[in-house]
Amino acid sequence: MEKHDDGASKAGARKIAMMGPDIEALSRKAFPEAKVSVADLAGDGDHHGARVIPLAFTIKSRSSIRCVCDAQRDNG
Repeated sequence: MEKHDDGASKAGARKIAMMGPDIEALSRKAFPEAKVSVADLAGDGDHHGARVIPLAFTIKSRSSIRCVCDAQRDNG
């Protein structure tokens, strides 16, 4: 999986952001039947918006949002 190192840290700690294609791939893996779209919101590769619409979720709920967040955290 591709990672982005922005080189922002000079003290040894590195800030690593997940890339848009990785976000999309992880979302598609977790929800293969879903409509998935990812957009680079700021054009900098560090700020993405993702829309994941699984067929299993007919309404927005905290549990559906939690499932999407958990899929990203567990695999990224």
